[in-house]
Amino acid sequence: MAKTTREILSEYAAYMGTNRCRLVPISAWETLLSDDALQAHVGAVAAHVGVANVGTATIDARTLKPQLIEPLCGRPISVVDVKGRARELAALREYDFSAASAISFLVADVRRFGCELSPACRLGAWLAIDEDPGFPGFVIVGIAKDADERVVTLVEAVAADADKIQAAFGSDEAREARRTSRHHANDAAAVMAAYLRAHPKVAEVRYPGLKDTEQFKIASTQLVGGFGPIVDFRTQELPDVWQRLKATDDDPKQQILNLGI
Repeated sequence: MAKTTREILSEYAAYMGTNRCRLVPISAWETLLSDDALQAHVGAVAAHVGVANVGTATIDARTLKPQLIEPLCGRPISVVDVKGRARELAALREYDFSAASAISFLVADVRRFGCELSPACRLGAWLAIDEDPGFPGFVIVGIAKDADERVVTLVEAVAADADKIQAAFGSDEAREARRTSRHHANDAAAVMAAYLRAHPKVAEVRYPGLKDTEQFKIASTQLVGGFGPIVDFRTQELPDVWQRLKATDDDPKQQILNLGI
């Protein structure tokens, strides 16, 4: 029997480290994050997304300012300290009450590597965004338990009714296959990183799972089920060029042979 939309959203919520996820049309989500929306005064935000009344709980002179992050990003690849960034923003919100200040908060985009890798809401992001093969045209938005009520209200206002939308046929299998594939790719990346680290032609390797690096302390406490599929490296021959490997769920030994170094 196919899973209901609410059951699927509950799974995503668990991975994201929260207790609530909503299905939001992509166009509405992009509007919420635009410079003319969430960064405006909350009254203007409400009008921008078509919310007639955001309620008395949302009244605040300060504007809302999302900071979009990815848990893994950059070239060479690096881990974003989601927990540390969230703690810094929380301190600013606590001690700066001037009308000119903005309420800054983290929005974690986990679509590239999946929410299975980063429980972003538990780490401090107020919102996390992922996508699912069963809901084309929508994104899945996780809402942290301690997110500001204004942010919650605005997301809820544009969210679709989960009881009126059913996932595409066969998407349960596609979803599980994608999760399994990502897990195997993460495992393969660890093998490939270890191989490159020991290769005499390789000058440097960047991979969050290398235990003797500064990144590992963050990665080992904030990533789940691996360190992602990306391995960046520089060779002795081209020391100024970072080359990128994106591991797949294929046999890591075969992937190593395909490197040609």
